[in-house]
Amino acid sequence: MEPVDVKNKEYVVFDSQGRLLEALVSGIGKGRERVVLRSSDQAPKHQSELRDTLINYLSETGELKAKLEACRLDELVKKGLRFQR
Repeated sequence: MEPVDVKNKEYVVFDSQGRLLEALVSGIGKGRERVVLRSSDQAPKHQSELRDTLINYLSETGELKAKLEACRLDELVKKGLRFQR
């Protein structure tokens, strides 16, 4: 995530269990910035939103949506990690 995108609120961020995370931009000196993530939830209240997001994303990469809908959340997270850079 780039600081400019976080400032423009282009992301919704979750941890792997479905806790909503807050993305913040922090200055690190000399005009440089970094993105910092902070937990907003004590309990994972957003599992269904994370699940829907992963299913939609993975179906765009060629995975069959019906097959994805049968997966547990942890399985979807593992599949999503294959595409991280």
